[in-house]
Amino acid sequence: MRVVRQFVITGTSFTGAWEHVVKLRPGVPLTMTREPNNKYDHEAIAVYWGKLKLGYVPNTAEAGKPRNGLAHELAPLLDSGVQILCTKSKRISQFPGVTVPNLATLVFAYEDGKPEPTKEVP
Repeated sequence: MRVVRQFVITGTSFTGAWEHVVKLRPGVPLTMTREPNNKYDHEAIAVYWGKLKLGYVPNTAEAGKPRNGLAHELAPLLDSGVQILCTKSKRISQFPGVTVPNLATLVFAYEDGKPEPTKEVP
């Protein structure tokens, strides 16, 4: 079964890549790369357009609690070899804080390993 989700890229101000993110055409392929040695987040997943680091997959944590963001969910999948396809979103963002629609939203998809449901023929 194919899983498709949308997210807002984070950290573009730290990478200096915001101007590149906003210029990406919908559908442009992007690469997700694990950064297990990242000093701020051992579950960090960087998003690249070619060799240019655009930012990161979001990963949230409340003080004193473990992380529970999207990177927390995806890091083990990437570590186990699951191929995750990521592109600039063609959809309009519905995320709070994204004031200009469709500029920094990305969509990704992967196979979750569950078999597709079969349709029984009556």
